[in-house]
Amino acid sequence: MLKHAGTQNNIHYLFKQMQENQANAFMYHFAVPSFILNNINLPNTIYEAVPFISNNFGVSYEFSRHRLEMFYRNLITYPNHNYWIKTKASMEYASY
Repeated sequence: MLKHAGTQNNIHYLFKQMQENQANAFMYHFAVPSFILNNINLPNTIYEAVPFISNNFGVSYEFSRHRLEMFYRNLITYPNHNYWIKTKASMEYASY
């Protein structure tokens, strides 16, 4: 689905920057999805995890390092998020 459409010629530069930030975040999440990172056993150190992600997802080491930092930052900020999603999904399917 197209999230941003049209030209950016006449929009405020902060709105343009927000759209670019959203597009960059989407790029990282699309190339290395969080749901897959949640379901694989990552190595214990970042020095092992970065090459692991790079090799398995076909991305550069720098890309892999940045995506891993995003993933861990999200886990620290929202520690119960994954548990809530799994619980909600199981509750929805349990009612059928």
